[in-house]
Amino acid sequence: MNEKISQEYAILLEPGVAFEPARVAQAMAPALDAVAMDLARQLRERPGIVAEHLTEKQVGLAAMALQQDGARFFIVRQDALVTPPNPVTVEQGRVLKRGYRFATPSGEAAAPWDQILFMDCSRVRFQEMKEHTELKRDIVVGPRGGVATHWRQERKKRPQSAWREVLDIICYRPWLRLRLDSSSYRFATDGLPVHPSRHENFAARVVVFKSRSAKASVGPGVEALLDGNPVTNLRSQSMAAYENHIRWQLQLLYRRDTSSN
Repeated sequence: MNEKISQEYAILLEPGVAFEPARVAQAMAPALDAVAMDLARQLRERPGIVAEHLTEKQVGLAAMALQQDGARFFIVRQDALVTPPNPVTVEQGRVLKRGYRFATPSGEAAAPWDQILFMDCSRVRFQEMKEHTELKRDIVVGPRGGVATHWRQERKKRPQSAWREVLDIICYRPWLRLRLDSSSYRFATDGLPVHPSRHENFAARVVVFKSRSAKASVGPGVEALLDGNPVTNLRSQSMAAYENHIRWQLQLLYRRDTSSN
């Protein structure tokens, strides 16, 4: 006897929706049998794909709650979500006439300009361990009852937030995803003019890459730089949130392409 395979679903926001994690969590929590406060924390990592792997009953209840709240969204079967390739972080490359040539641990490869499908970028928040020095006081009691104070330096590490600009370039043929991180990319290697700051260098590369790959679609982070902003206005609270954003943008692109055919 064949067992019935239960279908799973995902809920995605429509573009342009003002995303308020607390409000969305309040609407969805009863349908998902979740605590609204906990769900709100999770939703900060899900700016576009707000829920995944839902049963038919869960997605129905969640959709009803979101509709009553006035949110605009759409539902996709879990197995129909676009899965981007794992990112290849590029630290150096070369802008050529026909494409972008980059180095990988296994050798050099290229992304042809006319095969670049999508680009987007964001300022991503990272938690980094920073070393600092603290001054400590030791009080020593001598054999005759005297007290002496000794000062010493002690090195410690503590978490500290840092914002880095990250660009994802998704190529159709070959099917790959390049990732440029402003903190590690060697701007002097790619043949483009070098500017005084990493912000300027990053924005300049985004503009050039888009001008060379004219057919590529772009997300809101790249659009901000193309409009002349010195720094993208898209912010992701973590790499998980940025990854969710990229997957969401690809799903929107896929939906546009399939609906136009």
